[in-house]
Amino acid sequence: MPAVRRLPPSEDDLAYSKKNGFQKFLIRFIAVMAMLSWLGTLAGLLYAWGVLDDREVYKWYLGSVPYISDVGAVHKSFFATGCLLTSIFLILVVCSERYLRSQRILVEATMDRKLWVGVALVDIAVVLFSSACLILLSWFDAFDYPQEHNFFMNGFIVGIAVSGALQTVEVEHLYHEHPDRADLRDGTILKWIFLVIAVACGASFWILYTLCDGNALVAYLCTLIMDVWPAYRHAPIRDPAYVVDRRGTLAFLNTPSAGEGGVAKAGFD
Repeated sequence: MPAVRRLPPSEDDLAYSKKNGFQKFLIRFIAVMAMLSWLGTLAGLLYAWGVLDDREVYKWYLGSVPYISDVGAVHKSFFATGCLLTSIFLILVVCSERYLRSQRILVEATMDRKLWVGVALVDIAVVLFSSACLILLSWFDAFDYPQEHNFFMNGFIVGIAVSGALQTVEVEHLYHEHPDRADLRDGTILKWIFLVIAVACGASFWILYTLCDGNALVAYLCTLIMDVWPAYRHAPIRDPAYVVDRRGTLAFLNTPSAGEGGVAKAGFD
């Protein structure tokens, strides 16, 4: 068995490691904020209707429990701000994931690579469309612009469903290429579960006239956190390199086993 010794990192390696630590925090922060923005919007609207408005019936024909859009029409500034923040973080997390996969920091497809890059780009385009619809439906509220609001709401729901399907299929393909990766397996299972829940809630909304629309979005956004969480843990930050000294000792540089900024050194005694 080779003897492994770890050399102290250089100043450049420490600075590089510190920079990567900030990037790792920022990427995960964006994914978490995408979920919290929408969850906070829903919770804020529920509080506004239940506490501030004392469960007011906004329109006589709406029934005792209003739609999310109806509460948003009454508290338009809050609703628009929440939709804007959710859209921004959603776009950022999807684009960040695509960048990390292109840099091979997150796992990327190796079979039919052009096909899956194309799928990812289509997903980004769909997310941009969905985010624009989410912002516009908050400004064209359900009371003053009912037709425009329903149009953008339908666009948002369909866009999120298509984006969820594209990302779920991509992650499942990556798991088939890398069956040893537990994070890809868990992400695939959760994405399928929440995608089915979202479709079922959407169908129930249109068929049974219920309030299920949008609530599964929080769970779906949670799965985006799992997609970017393995960043800088499973893949090397730089290209691996090694040196051999006169005694035949092999030193590996910038590999995950060497630690962040460290050097793993192996030799045969």
